[in-house]
Amino acid sequence: MSLEVEKSADEIIIKPIGEFDFRLDEAFRKAYQNEKPDMRYILDLKKVTWLDSTALGMMIKLHAHTGGNIDIKIINSSSAVKEVFNIVHFSDMFEIL
Repeated sequence: MSLEVEKSADEIIIKPIGEFDFRLDEAFRKAYQNEKPDMRYILDLKKVTWLDSTALGMMIKLHAHTGGNIDIKIINSSSAVKEVFNIVHFSDMFEIL
């Protein structure tokens, strides 16, 4: 369980690795908390093996950080994770690719 972050002038890519759970809360928050809300945010879940409700909460907090006005892309989710997103209606807040 870890987190990689790639930043450019107008984009942040956050890449959780392994289990995406409460243990990543602080690192996840630090990845965006001092950034402008109008940045492009991408969550790359390619290396996520599991996530819990805390991870969903972290994603909602990121959405709130942007003021709900910025499309946050979630990419490379497994089919099981996409099903969870479907159940909790995350497509209303995120662009799931």
